[in-house]
Amino acid sequence: MLEMSPVAGRLYDGYGLRLPIMIGSFLHVFGLMMTSLSTKYYQFILSQPVCSGIGTLLIIIPSMTAPMTYFHDRRALAGGLAIVSSSLGGVIFPFMVNHLLSDIGFAWTMRTCAFLILGLLLITRTLISSNVTHTQEVQA
Repeated sequence: MLEMSPVAGRLYDGYGLRLPIMIGSFLHVFGLMMTSLSTKYYQFILSQPVCSGIGTLLIIIPSMTAPMTYFHDRRALAGGLAIVSSSLGGVIFPFMVNHLLSDIGFAWTMRTCAFLILGLLLITRTLISSNVTHTQEVQA
């Protein structure tokens, strides 16, 4: 997932928050939906780690760096709080998936996760902002 960090950083620096989060949201939700339809091993590999992983990276890089743009003296604290808050999903999702797998099956569990992530990403896209002017640099 972190191999694409330079691409995500370049998109964030050149276009701001909205473009990488929009592309990442599409890829992440699309990857989860395709995982719910997968029947062969290569389909799982293409949908979950590749498509959803790249989408997650395009969301994480801008989301973790945006709060730090508002602070100068307490920048590390702002970044730390942004990163620590992401662990809440790491606690909630395993319980949700474990409960839903036995009730509705794998396909609808993945779709439910994708719909929940889509709703949260729509809120994120609406509320997130940066205190930096993002410009594209033209290199000769």
